Amino acid sequence: RKLVVLHERDGERLAPGFRELGWETTRFLFMLHRTPAAREPAAPATEVSREVLRPLRERIARDAPWARDEDDIREVLASADRIATVGNARHFAVLEEGVVASCADLYSDGRTAQIEDVATVPEFRGRGYASAAVLTALAAALSNGHDFVFLVADDDDWPKELYARLGFEPLGRTFAFLRKPDRPPAR
Repeated sequence: RKLVVLHERDGERLAPGFRELGWETTRFLFMLHRTPAAREPAAPATEVSREVLRPLRERIARDAPWARDEDDIREVLASADRIATVGNARHFAVLEEGVVASCADLYSDGRTAQIEDVATVPEFRGRGYASAAVLTALAAALSNGHDFVFLVADDDDWPKELYARLGFEPLGRTFAFLRKPDRPPAR
């Protein structure tokens, strides 16, 4: 039901056929940090535990189109917890009156770091909080000696422009083709 094509040229060539067959096509843009950010963080971000992020992650999951029931949400969050553990994740957040307003995760193998799962609560958007979380995660990666820091953005969505202003430059694209299940949503 899902196929990931790592080579950009092959993905571009295959995309029209998959779309014609009714598959959902997503282009992911890999962006490498190369230059200093064009701005300073608008708010302080701090490192927090994964548990502190749990309410925001649950809220995001409940609003996702795939979230049919509580079992779906539990499974996705449990999977994310396992990935965070294996990926040596660190978590950064902007807190507004003690509540997580925005966050970003930082995965690391010791030399290479990936900034991932950037999210902002809708009522706090437009305040520079996502930039603050990303820049704080980036600073942590650089101060720990990572010589390659990247992130992945949806190539058809606006956050890639934000990441460009924060010093990330396009590196390449991958494609994901998804055939959605034919079953009706759970009740």
